[in-house]
Amino acid sequence: MAPSSAVVDSAILLRFHTVLPRAKKDPDSGVTLYFGPKPPEGLESNWIPTAGKRVAPAVRFYSAKPEIVDRS
Repeated sequence: MAPSSAVVDSAILLRFHTVLPRAKKDPDSGVTLYFGPKPPEGLESNWIPTAGKRVAPAVRFYSAKPEIVDRS
C-alpha cells in the first residue's frame, strides 16, 4: 500500500508566504525551508508546520532554463 499524502491547505500556504520574508538565509543567500510537525531548534523562522501529515511539495518554474528542463 502506498503511503498517504496530505493536500496542502490554505493555512499552510498562508504560513509559507509569511515565512519567506523573515526566514534565516543560508551562507549562499538561499533559504532552506523545513516541513514537519515540530520546528528544528533555532530555525523556527524557516519552519512550515505539517500537523504530522506527509508532505509532497511541488515546485513550478516559469521560463525555466535548459538545466532545469533537462535536469542537468
